[in-house]
Amino acid sequence: MTTLRTPPAHQSVAHHTGVSMAVPLVPPRLRSRTASRPRATPPTPPLGRSIHRIDLRDGAVTVTRRAHLGDLDRVQALHTHCSAHSRRRRYHVDRTTLSAAQWTALVNRPHSITLITTELGRPDAAIAVSHVLHLPAEPTVCEFAVLIADAWQNRGLGTALAELRAAWARAAGYATAYAHINRSNTPAHAIFERLGPTARTDEECVHEQLGVPGADTGGDYLDLRISLHDRRTRGARHAIAC
Repeated sequence: MTTLRTPPAHQSVAHHTGVSMAVPLVPPRLRSRTASRPRATPPTPPLGRSIHRIDLRDGAVTVTRRAHLGDLDRVQALHTHCSAHSRRRRYHVDRTTLSAAQWTALVNRPHSITLITTELGRPDAAIAVSHVLHLPAEPTVCEFAVLIADAWQNRGLGTALAELRAAWARAAGYATAYAHINRSNTPAHAIFERLGPTARTDEECVHEQLGVPGADTGGDYLDLRISLHDRRTRGARHAIAC
């Protein structure tokens, strides 16, 4: 079984995971249930005191923390460990890199969080990057997105990261999580269905594509939405202070 562990607040993370204390994960409460006014400078979200160790079912151990601007090189390297198929599932085009501006927009997006996952003991090698993205047009809806290195897929990491993000989104005040997923991506469909009641539609919703020209957003894709008020997931029961 894949488990999520949150180190006690007053103990060093190094004691539990063998890595140094990283940038913590505390959700900013949504300031309003209505569309917020544009801001010239996005507010800096409050920070907490924890990172997260995830024990995978095959015995591997990973560490997940909030991403920062200095992680761009790690993310670029992650793309080289993902097949064109994996990258297309994330971006809907075969994107091999992110620009500095695109990475900054993800990391600094208001009411959002971007997470970096590494193998325990290898903090410089990212194996996954995942997001909860605020949608200004729908203030109580957040978008989920994830890119996982091919060698780390089908090992329970995708499910664990989805549960972690769902817990963060609930604590931040979101009511619904949304994802734009290829019809053939059955693992992603299964993960969403485990998180909560899932609605599927062929209608195109507002979603983030990083401004990629020519992104494939129709035809073979479904819009999936889950209610975050349903607390059936393991992640919700772990009371994650992220």
